[in-house]
Amino acid sequence: MLKIGQITDLHCRFNLPGSSKCIPRRSRDMVSLFKKALKKLQVEQVDIIILTGDILDVPDVLLKPNDYYDYDLENLKSQTKRDYLLFQEILDETGLPYVVLPGNHDLDAVFWEVFDKNKNEVIVKEHRFIRFCDRELDGQAHRYDYERVRMLDVLEDDNELPQIHLQHYVITPELNDGYRHTYFDSSDIIKKLGASKRVKLSMNGHYHGGTDLISIDNTNYVTGPSFSEFPHPIRVFELEENNIVTKTIELLDQPIHFNKPVAFLDRDGVINTLSAYRTGPDLFELTNNSGQAIANLHKAGFVVVVITSQSCVGQGYVSPNTIFANHDYLCNMLRENGGDEAQPDLILFSTGANQSAVHEDFVDSSNAKPSTVLPEQALELLKARLEGSFFVGDNIGDIETGNNLNIDSYLVQTGAGSSVHEKLQSNNNKKLNYEVVADLFTLSKLLLEKTT
Repeated sequence: MLKIGQITDLHCRFNLPGSSKCIPRRSRDMVSLFKKALKKLQVEQVDIIILTGDILDVPDVLLKPNDYYDYDLENLKSQTKRDYLLFQEILDETGLPYVVLPGNHDLDAVFWEVFDKNKNEVIVKEHRFIRFCDRELDGQAHRYDYERVRMLDVLEDDNELPQIHLQHYVITPELNDGYRHTYFDSSDIIKKLGASKRVKLSMNGHYHGGTDLISIDNTNYVTGPSFSEFPHPIRVFELEENNIVTKTIELLDQPIHFNKPVAFLDRDGVINTLSAYRTGPDLFELTNNSGQAIANLHKAGFVVVVITSQSCVGQGYVSPNTIFANHDYLCNMLRENGGDEAQPDLILFSTGANQSAVHEDFVDSSNAKPSTVLPEQALELLKARLEGSFFVGDNIGDIETGNNLNIDSYLVQTGAGSSVHEKLQSNNNKKLNYEVVADLFTLSKLLLEKTT
């Protein structure tokens, strides 16, 4: 019997800053969860480990670079390589054979600096594991050029051992609604694999929901579910003669941040100075030790969630992708200031600009502060608790958001905080409840002292 362990679509960032743009993907938790998953696979006594792509969630500024802003791309490439090296080291420690292939969120050039580009086949227990590293063309995967030639060669060569094909993209079923997950030439691939009668199993990732086994003309096809999203599933396949048994293992019963209180933080004026609004990373500066402050909040037992209104997107100053890239840049700055625990667990932002919007898509600001939509979204996603949470800001909208959530609100004296406090002292007709603190770092020290 042959046992295969599959983990796919991790979307990790460890040395890389920030997190995936897709909120449910827990990029920053992937390394610790991956180690746990490998221990599970070792308990299952698998013979080989397969990672079918999207090992990392590489920032868009590396995948689609432009020269509009300076995001220190060489540093990001170095961090990308360190992340790939980390996965290689963790896999090597298992002592098991493994196959790793890149996905559309990986950076090919750096991936191949770490993993052997020429090692496309491994034989384990009289089965040939054959890797295909296809890429997208015009927004959809194709098996073309060298990979197509190689597929045709292995289907007709002299080695008649049963084959297991590995790729990132979906061969079947057709999953192209909204996003084209399935190969453009999938029907031709299925036809050729079936005619060869050599391919026992074809495995892939990419479609995060995963699929069950689908048998077509002597070949079984399966898509693994994404490991990046709760409950962080992995799969084990048992192959014995013509029979395949699939087992899905859910790594966690509860999300990592289950039932923890949340430190909700505004961004501009609290974490960084107000000068960074309406631009790229050029003017980003941290407020007093805000990286150390976030690290302190983590040590005090809080989940750290940034809630920021970025109507500059709706007003046409920057694109949403610029905001994501800015947050990656900011996370690097925070880590330099406060160490590995200095990055927020989640950053959510609104983009609506009401009558100032440059396009109708950006008019609606109903999720902007003082609305509780984004904080409630964070609580639901993280399964964190509202009790014991608090909101920190430098503006009236931040205080109102905290009051609307019925949690403590703190007004920092950085950013616009001092002038806002003066206004509220002379006219607090909304009867807002809040405490004044010098800055986020000062507050974090006070909260940390209470827990130690």
